[in-house]
Amino acid sequence: MESQLNHVENRLKMREKELLLHMEEIKSNQKLERTRLIGYYDALLLEKDEALLRFQNELEYLVNIFKNNQLNNKNTTNLSINDIPHIDSVNKIIIE
Repeated sequence: MESQLNHVENRLKMREKELLLHMEEIKSNQKLERTRLIGYYDALLLEKDEALLRFQNELEYLVNIFKNNQLNNKNTTNLSINDIPHIDSVNKIIIE
């Protein structure tokens, strides 16, 4: 009976060791995954920041063009609504 009890205790200790090793492996994998995700999202944020900066620069450029056109129009003559380019032609110019 005592030998059976020792056998069960030994099996229990082995299972505990296996469980602890498995838990350490899981923690290690979680740390690696966390590091990978942080790197991924840092790169994604950098890409979005760069895109936002490009958009901001393009917007500032267009606003400056608009302001310059307004100043030029004030210095020349008053334009009618028919003198303003249609939005499609403006988009075509911007896209090209």
